[in-house]
Amino acid sequence: MKQYEFTHLTPLWVSTFIDIIGFSILIPYLPQFTTSFGATLTQVGLLLATNSLFSFFGNIFWGSMSDRVGRKPVLLICQFGTLVGFLVLAFSTNLRMLFLSRIIDGVFGGNIPIAKAMIGDVVPPDKRGKEMSNLGVAWTIGSLLGPGIGGLLSGFGIMGPGLLCVGLSLFTMLVTVFFLRESNRSLKKQQPLHKQAKQPNAKPLSLSLLKQLAPRLLLLQWFFNTLSFFIFISTVSLYVSVRFHLNTQQIGWILTGAGVLKLFVRFFIFLPILNKFGDEKTVRIGFIIYIIAYTGLIMVGTIWEYLVINALVSFATACTLDVLSGLMSKAVSNKKQGEMMGLSAAVDNISQIIGPVLGSALLALPISFAYGLSTAAISLLPLLISFIPLKARPGLQKDFSPDQP
Repeated sequence: MKQYEFTHLTPLWVSTFIDIIGFSILIPYLPQFTTSFGATLTQVGLLLATNSLFSFFGNIFWGSMSDRVGRKPVLLICQFGTLVGFLVLAFSTNLRMLFLSRIIDGVFGGNIPIAKAMIGDVVPPDKRGKEMSNLGVAWTIGSLLGPGIGGLLSGFGIMGPGLLCVGLSLFTMLVTVFFLRESNRSLKKQQPLHKQAKQPNAKPLSLSLLKQLAPRLLLLQWFFNTLSFFIFISTVSLYVSVRFHLNTQQIGWILTGAGVLKLFVRFFIFLPILNKFGDEKTVRIGFIIYIIAYTGLIMVGTIWEYLVINALVSFATACTLDVLSGLMSKAVSNKKQGEMMGLSAAVDNISQIIGPVLGSALLALPISFAYGLSTAAISLLPLLISFIPLKARPGLQKDFSPDQP
């Protein structure tokens, strides 16, 4: 089994890692959009929201499509769309081209949900939480290196990082073509692709899982959890600049330190806790830590106190986001992995749209404790939902036995 997981998942980690570098490499360039393209701060915010908005629909579609025609072909389509989006970005000369590049990237932004679906295909249910956390490790390392690489290319304008992202996307496609093998076991063997796509009752955009209690409750948990998280993480720079009057370089050091801390937490604290308590208890521990951390924002007086809160949030994130993805994967049949992961990614996009807007509005309020109190209240909801029994279908995924290579 170890060999099977290695041959299927290692190329997946590589492609995810490169994909995240391609995304995070653009973060240092956001302020330049106001000078190079004459964009207002509101337009920069809309630029980010536009990508998440189109990803909302794209994630649902591509997740369901991968259940029908296979993970690998759909993943390649999404990776090619990402490449085209970066190519438009590299040669953007006005705001319209910038928005077009982000729309293209959003429409074809199904890489992460398909990667999670592939984990659900090849990893036994009891090990999915741990393997989903490895996806988080790839995300963390990629988001650490991306901004630094982007800073090194700042002298080339937007074309420098844009063309590098094109090259990275092309490399990711090559890794997928030559090293990643199809993992969707529900497809009939030796059946032509065009016949698979025409199977009866197959819908390219399926929401059937919303009719089932377990997926519905888990998606609701996911929404409130990611909403509170994005309120916090999307306003980190604004919060510390308002409260502690830090400059851009100091904020950068804080974000880098937070990223290193996340890696430490994942390798040395999170894994022992997951192995001892299991998925469901680990997620519940994470929910409780979130509430404590966000409540602590009410009483923060120094930067060191804030760093402690950031550390608590990093720990809670490791315990919840990736492990919760594993629980969602276990809640559905193998034939519905793509749809489930597509729905979770779509919910994630909603949080990415609402979170920054709501977080900024809370910080602007004259009541200083509104930001922390509101975020803590939202993070309480997934904890309460976790006590509702999940009535999964009897016998679900008891016969997990992936095909051997």
